[in-house]
Amino acid sequence: MDKRKRGSCSILVTGGTGFIGSHVALELLRRGYSVVLLARRQKHLTAQERIHQLLDWFGATREERSRLAVFEGHLDAPDLGLDRAHHDELANMVDEIVHCGSNTSFSERKREAVEKANVANLENILALAAGSGCYFFHHVSTAYVAGKRAGPCKEELVETREFTNVYEETKYLAERIIKARCEREGIKLTIYRPSIVYGDSQSGRTIRFDGVYYPVRTVSFFKNLYEKDINEHGGKKAHEMGIEINEKGRMHLPLRVEVTASGGINLIPIDYFIRAFMAIMEDCLEGEVFHIVNTRITTIEDLAEHTRRFFHIEGIKPVPRDAFAGTPKNGLEILFDRYIEAYGPYMKDKRVFENGKTEAILGKRNIACPDFDYDVFSRCMQYAVDVDWGARLFNRDEVSYGYRTVAAADKRRLVDRHFEKIARRYDLADALLSFGLHFLWRRSAIRRLALKPGDKVLDLCGGTADLAICAARSVTPGGTVTVCDISRAMMQAGRQKASRSGYRETVSWVQGDAEMLPLPGNIFDAVTVGFGVRNLVHLERGLREIFRVLKCGGKLMILEFSVPTTGWIRHLYNLYSFSVMPFAGKVVTGSAAPFKYLAESIRVFPAPEALTATLEASGFAHVTFQRLNNGIVVVYLATRIE
Repeated sequence: MDKRKRGSCSILVTGGTGFIGSHVALELLRRGYSVVLLARRQKHLTAQERIHQLLDWFGATREERSRLAVFEGHLDAPDLGLDRAHHDELANMVDEIVHCGSNTSFSERKREAVEKANVANLENILALAAGSGCYFFHHVSTAYVAGKRAGPCKEELVETREFTNVYEETKYLAERIIKARCEREGIKLTIYRPSIVYGDSQSGRTIRFDGVYYPVRTVSFFKNLYEKDINEHGGKKAHEMGIEINEKGRMHLPLRVEVTASGGINLIPIDYFIRAFMAIMEDCLEGEVFHIVNTRITTIEDLAEHTRRFFHIEGIKPVPRDAFAGTPKNGLEILFDRYIEAYGPYMKDKRVFENGKTEAILGKRNIACPDFDYDVFSRCMQYAVDVDWGARLFNRDEVSYGYRTVAAADKRRLVDRHFEKIARRYDLADALLSFGLHFLWRRSAIRRLALKPGDKVLDLCGGTADLAICAARSVTPGGTVTVCDISRAMMQAGRQKASRSGYRETVSWVQGDAEMLPLPGNIFDAVTVGFGVRNLVHLERGLREIFRVLKCGGKLMILEFSVPTTGWIRHLYNLYSFSVMPFAGKVVTGSAAPFKYLAESIRVFPAPEALTATLEASGFAHVTFQRLNNGIVVVYLATRIE
């Protein structure tokens, strides 16, 4: 334990390419731990390439990656598939083990594989623990080791004999095997029992699309399948299933879903699990059993309503079991039940997981599990749809970065790195390089919004808060301005400026990605974006997020650079942009690269007419634009009307 206190602890994480294991590993890296991952070669990717693919997805920094070691091996072989030299090297490195590796299949047909992964392979990782300097074993199990039952499930090792499926059974056996071996070897043991884990509640991102995603994906599959049948083949198959497009243009799926009184699905987001895991790991130094669960279950009624709303469909109707007595299941209902058979018991679960020990730790840190409300649901499902339920998860998504083409994740990092470099002197550079005109541009743009006292405004890509402070003058008293930016350094500079301006109480701060806003929907009267939409990796995603957080009737104002409309002015502007600006920018901030990118990004950004069309395609109405100073900057206004 002394090593952990000194910050010199090295932790082996198994299952590091999986959903929970990868998130645990990254959080450990972010908190300064040294992490060791064991991964196997897969298809055309080496272990190192698989891990770095995941780290790219997470946006891990170079510093975080520097604390990571990767061994190419696997849990289902003696010595973890390593030669003696590498095995000894690994054993000498390991101080603690976080065991996340498992097979999560519920299928009885896969019993042999599940038993091997979850039970038989334990001997290999436990042998490493016993033969190394490992003093603490952290086992990620599942709350469902409680087995088939209704009512309270204790936060301790309990005896049970009946299980819903082979996954529950093997995880139950694994807990006992690990406990016995750790006691024998004198290794401390903590068991973490999550309920059903879904994606990040703030961003919607995930690398796994089972659990709660599966029934929702099934409904989406039906919608797409029968929509295609109606549009391309006259709807014969849809008609046989009783499916139609109603007068509102929405698909009607005649789908009754069985519910039980007081039953539902216990869901926790991965970000909550990680915060809970780290709090328990760092506070519980003697070992225990902890349930990481949600005290508020999600009912099937809630899930059905969220699904109807998100996919714009009707007809999904939760009903009690006796509803099928008088009217047998139709073809669509039989098909749906067949698809979700393995997940059915968890959608009507009556198990209640005690979590007093967990709450005693989390309560001290004010860590609470968020509700799976519509905003969280929509973020998660939008991400799932965007990556085609995982099919395009790691595809190289290429976008423009100035005149270059780079991977989407690389653009996000490059832009963030630029702002990190120039944040301290950004305002000075802004004033000098625009000859002070940027003050006039921002004031003019805010006036066009016609803000009034009491309005709630989101300043997106708000950085050093110039627009936010302008907006604050218009919405006080009673109003608020929320600055959201992905760059912590820029926001730190902005906070100081807001405090000096006298609007410290009016302006609040949220760090987040404009394409996955960590904010609820329908809450802002206006959204402003000053010189930021060029930097979005996916413009359309950012506009969809803005549309989501605006109230009906809310307005969007975008202030963005363009190119002059008059030829001779454009020629001078090009000379200034590509020659003077990078040189002067380097003198002021110490770096020319951000200003070279600025000049290039203006040229590749859509013209005002094209951006107007994109805004309209994203659902906005009353879209207008006005050029200022011969088109050097453009002010766009748009309204959400539904």
